[in-house]
Amino acid sequence: MMRILDTRFYLFLKQLAEQKEFQSISSLARMLGFSRRTIYHYLEKCNYLLKQEEIESLESVAGKLSLSAKQVTVIESWLKQVGETKYLLKVEERRQLILALLLIENRKWQLGSLQSELDVSRNTILKDIQFLKAQLQKQGLEVKSTKARGYFISTMEIKRRELLYDFVYRIEMERNDPLYETLLELLLGKSKGSERAFSRKARKAVEMAEEILSKKLSEKDLRILTKAMQLYQIRVNSNQPFYWEEIDRPLIHERLEFTAAKALLDGVQELSRPEEYLAEQEYYGALLLCLDKNEDAHFQSVPFGELLQISERIIRLFEKMIGLYIKRKEELTEHIQTYIKVLFYRHQFQMELPAYSLDTVSEQFQKVFGLTKKVMQLMEQDALYKRYFGTAFKNEELAHLAVFFEEAVVKEQTDVSIPKVLIVSDYSDVLNSLLKTQVKQLMPEVMIVGAFSSENARYFPEKVNFCIATDPSYFHFTGQTIHVPVILTETAKKKILRSYKNGEAKPKKREQLKQILKRQTGIEEISERLLNQIKSLYGEISEETVVKHSETAKLETFIADSEFAMVWGKAETLTDVICALKKPLLERKFAQESYFERLLMEMEAHRTALIYPRVMLILTDYRFGSFRAGASLLYLKEPITLAENEEVALFVLIATEEKMTHVPLLFELDHLLQNGFLDALKSDYTMFESFLLSEKGVAKLKNIEYTEGNIKNENVDKK
Repeated sequence: MMRILDTRFYLFLKQLAEQKEFQSISSLARMLGFSRRTIYHYLEKCNYLLKQEEIESLESVAGKLSLSAKQVTVIESWLKQVGETKYLLKVEERRQLILALLLIENRKWQLGSLQSELDVSRNTILKDIQFLKAQLQKQGLEVKSTKARGYFISTMEIKRRELLYDFVYRIEMERNDPLYETLLELLLGKSKGSERAFSRKARKAVEMAEEILSKKLSEKDLRILTKAMQLYQIRVNSNQPFYWEEIDRPLIHERLEFTAAKALLDGVQELSRPEEYLAEQEYYGALLLCLDKNEDAHFQSVPFGELLQISERIIRLFEKMIGLYIKRKEELTEHIQTYIKVLFYRHQFQMELPAYSLDTVSEQFQKVFGLTKKVMQLMEQDALYKRYFGTAFKNEELAHLAVFFEEAVVKEQTDVSIPKVLIVSDYSDVLNSLLKTQVKQLMPEVMIVGAFSSENARYFPEKVNFCIATDPSYFHFTGQTIHVPVILTETAKKKILRSYKNGEAKPKKREQLKQILKRQTGIEEISERLLNQIKSLYGEISEETVVKHSETAKLETFIADSEFAMVWGKAETLTDVICALKKPLLERKFAQESYFERLLMEMEAHRTALIYPRVMLILTDYRFGSFRAGASLLYLKEPITLAENEEVALFVLIATEEKMTHVPLLFELDHLLQNGFLDALKSDYTMFESFLLSEKGVAKLKNIEYTEGNIKNENVDKK
């Protein structure tokens, strides 16, 4: 049966068979809407296929093209054989396909066979091969060609399997099953029908291995693994031997995965030949160790107590860096420990498996990815970490780790940042379901916490932002109640959107004051915190003293203001340092007193981060009373010595914010510290002068040569 992958070529053949005669190549091109170049390409392809049928080629005489009866009959037979629309390969897909074919190498692939099977021109195949050569060269691999073997990729067997696994991973991530089907058709030909039977058997074997391990793969990872196993099996059937170059065999043999691998191979006997059974068992044992897990019942197992400690240190350091203390820490620890175990095995066996797309994560979760990168740079100095990981994590590995932190941060902020909506209705389930769906369509970003009857809704324990009720007499005890008919009219929809846009109705100041006073037990003894809370209700903020709030707070804004950026000779205590740092942030209402009280408490408990030698970062959870991103800095010419015998010369206090707008300040600070900011301060420059020097890169030099006049000019320009 003839395969036609290019649907445009199918249309070309159909036009030839129907019309049989054309005045010119240009007229044929106009009929089909193709370029003349495309027509000539398709004529070349058609002649190649006619030659295989031992039929004379198509030729144009004086520009005129005519088909003989024999040519038309053959072309019509080709068209009849096409029972369905064939998959049209894109350029990138065709190149992926060629790479997979050369990796599996179950037959000799030459220029002619690739051209014939993929229905493209000789030049196209040559361009594809050149592209693959350039791509593989970056990984130290080479595409070679010999007369006896055709095109092939020269690489170690383990790397070959990694590349095939990566091919399947891409297909699954892009949901490109047609490309995988096309590959199997090229590899298996008429015996492709056995593919589904193999998939069922492989899946059952993997599920048995999961049961032995008490571990669970995601559905997507399970599909990737079974498809990869099928490609490995085709290579095994082609009498291509598998062997390990170098591997830590004792480590594999003592793990439960080695037993699970035996069950897997016994369940799918086509995966190995008797003489290579042990090598295959070791490979699948290592692969099971290196795959991402959804669940791992052994994440706290005895051999990995120290890896668990590494995971906990990573989380603590992340908390210190971001100032957000994660409540659901057990769940996060389990996820990270499960992943750290996987990374340990990947590093141990030097097995590279695809992970989350680095570009996607670094783009979508810029702040968390940057923080994760900084945390792991600090972890590289940790003695326990260095014992298990001789090399630093790659960006792709960091991207996967950042996803866990992003999820944890979002969960911590959910109660505040995502508006919660309660549906209250006494109608039937079907009408309530319709109302719920309509509300979700109107406001997709909200969280609908449930639909309850008016009787049950009164006992709903959580605070909500909005209650949408069908009973006009019902008013919920938290949030704003919006009354609507059960089937929303246009007017009702506008009412919901208007209320949502205006935000949750807030009690007046007098009601807020009542709530504050009710919470006080000994009202005769007025606390400072009570006074601050009352002051925040009625205190006026002068326009002159407010730093303009921006989603992109800049460190320069604070360093240029001498109230936020201070240089002292020395300080007696850490309390004095905090008092100086908090003053401008408190006065200009970046945070309230409770935030700084919490900071002092955490400093006494040594919950601070030395993000750089002699530099202490001080920040905490915004939920303790910080409203917007801000920073104050204090440099001491005589450093303070901490209990750990570490000197601190520069203190940086950060006011945190719910949407993490303070995180860019951390990145800017990191950039300054790497460019000689401290060196400039030691040379008696002011804070702002040191900032200008480090921005220009001058402060990195051992001998700073920068005239005071230049500094002053820079100051004037900045203002």
